Amino acid sequence: MRWIAVAAALVALAARADGLPRELDLSGFATFGSAAGPAAGIGVCLPASGILDDRPQPAPPVDFGGVDRDLERFADAALPDERRFYIAGLLGASFATLEVGEPPSIVDELLTAGAATGVAFERERGWLRVEFEGRGRDPITETRTDPFLIGSVSASAVGGWSALVNLWRDIEITDRLGCYAGGGLGGGGYTMVFDGSLSDPLVPITAVVAGRTGLSGFAWQAGTGITWALGDRTTLDLGYRFFAVDGGPADVTFEIPPFGSLSDQVGTAFSASELLLTIRVYEPFRDWRE
Repeated sequence: MRWIAVAAALVALAARADGLPRELDLSGFATFGSAAGPAAGIGVCLPASGILDDRPQPAPPVDFGGVDRDLERFADAALPDERRFYIAGLLGASFATLEVGEPPSIVDELLTAGAATGVAFERERGWLRVEFEGRGRDPITETRTDPFLIGSVSASAVGGWSALVNLWRDIEITDRLGCYAGGGLGGGGYTMVFDGSLSDPLVPITAVVAGRTGLSGFAWQAGTGITWALGDRTTLDLGYRFFAVDGGPADVTFEIPPFGSLSDQVGTAFSASELLLTIRVYEPFRDWRE
């Protein structure tokens, strides 16, 4: 008589769907199973519990042994690395060398300043920083004379600029003190200006020297430095960098009245050893969002 139990279960399921009573009185049916009594017609009452209950039942615990721990480790490894956006201001001294034609080169101390923005990725014992940096530099100039001629000619590189993509690896020495190394690639340039006049003391002829050429080329830098965390979001950076840009040839014109003019090109290149003080601010707009 097991079919009676199956039928009762199906009726109970249908009753659930139709809103009928949750308990079915099967009195009058014959008992079945090992609990059946000696007399027929014993009432059987099936409560709406267990499989017939639509309330959620707690699932039995399943022990996967070490699988759960392996899955937890895998989940932790799959989490994305911590990233921190930052902006930075740079200011420093540039001990520059401008090569103009044949030696000697022009050497001067310049002021350099700029800004950078980037993202720091958390790594073991430090950060990996990818940033974009833009900087400008003071003009570098020199005036030269010839002992056999009257007058002088000045050569200047003005409007110096650079735009680089840098990669820096920070290493934490203590909670506050750290060091870093890296470099960058990009472009740079300047405007090469020549101005002056020369004349021969024995011949009343004066040559006017002039020229203005905007130059740009491949630029790179490499450097290292130390960092000091002023707080959770602000870091002070003192670093050294060697910077170089291949400017290329610049035009020079010699105007000699009444004989006309003569044009020539002079090769130029710029390089510098630079000491920079940088202040980096992480998550600078966090307070605005809050």
